[in-house]
Amino acid sequence: MDSTYKILMSIELRHDYYSDGKCHDIRLAPSENTKLVLKNARMLYKTVGNTCLIIVKIEPDNTPSIPLPEENKLVFYLDLIKPEFMNISMFDYSRFRKKRFYVSNLTSNISDGVKYLSAPLDAYDNAKAYVPGNMVIGGGGQSFECIKASTGNPTTDTAFWVSRGEARYTSDSDLIEVISGIHTFSLSAPSNVFTLNVFGLNISSGAFDVPVIEDQVTYLDALETANRFQVNLSALPTGKYRVNINGEDFMVYLDDSMISANKLGVLEVFTHLSNGTDYALLDSNGKVWELDCQLRFANRRAYWKYYTPKLKVENIKVSGSNPAVHPFTAFSTDPVSAPSRKDFFVSNNPMVLSESPALNNFQLELSDPSNTDLPSAPKPEPSQAGILTKTNNDYYVHIHLNY
Repeated sequence: MDSTYKILMSIELRHDYYSDGKCHDIRLAPSENTKLVLKNARMLYKTVGNTCLIIVKIEPDNTPSIPLPEENKLVFYLDLIKPEFMNISMFDYSRFRKKRFYVSNLTSNISDGVKYLSAPLDAYDNAKAYVPGNMVIGGGGQSFECIKASTGNPTTDTAFWVSRGEARYTSDSDLIEVISGIHTFSLSAPSNVFTLNVFGLNISSGAFDVPVIEDQVTYLDALETANRFQVNLSALPTGKYRVNINGEDFMVYLDDSMISANKLGVLEVFTHLSNGTDYALLDSNGKVWELDCQLRFANRRAYWKYYTPKLKVENIKVSGSNPAVHPFTAFSTDPVSAPSRKDFFVSNNPMVLSESPALNNFQLELSDPSNTDLPSAPKPEPSQAGILTKTNNDYYVHIHLNY
């Protein structure tokens, strides 16, 4: 008897750096426990191009042959395939010392008909301080990226913001601290008495308010106080928790292996959602409806810095512009010789990193006027070591010329 399978869920990985928008820098890999859950539920997991598919065996009426496991989840790690992903993607890579991406189908983040697995972006707040790379929802429901440190400058101010359109991107809201079973938390206030409460997911409400450890009290010596407290959560299963110590909350993802194995993040697909709701795996009749979701990454914006060790570059212009448009300014390492000495050029504004030729379209104007055939300025190569640096809130990409 032939078996029939159907796509239960597809997860497309997108990245704005690439001309075709497809991200092949990351792979979704099921956890060991998820492999067992998939096997027992007659489910398969496949990767086709930049899309990850969860496939299920179905009956003639389009229902799963084996009921989906309720109150359960499928866990997939985000494996980093190409390290240059860290250079081309718009996030603060320094935060990855302790944090990783956490995404799931518990979100509610739909834009232009696309269901995103990342957390919704916050609406612009006029009182909040923003730094380059921050993303918000602004006018017209569009995503806006901060390009210059800003407080009180609305998203309509193009000196501080640039529109990313209807797409929704992973952001700081998707980063969570990953901890091992034994972990030390830093508290805002010292104490000699520590009360620990830990809460798991409430599948009815989506809140993390189900107690898994209740009122566990630890006393220090009467004359001793500390603002660091070590907890032992090794008896809890892997997953996301809200840890509360003396009334102070910490959202964490408990997984001993995630950082040591250098995982980029984790995706949790929950099976308990009511049939027919936006991110449920089955329609209102309990049939497979091929849930399509997307995880999208924005390409980084940075200042481009061209080094000219032979001092043969007079200026850098937009290719073919006449009169010439010069989006770069020359600088010298020798203030006395400036501005005649030009050791490097820096873009006047941060520019996106992209493999698209249209966004890497600059020419070198050489100081020797006999060179009328202007060479192209090379684009940043994200695979080169040390290409990206950060100064204060701004990122720079470094490009060394042979001129």
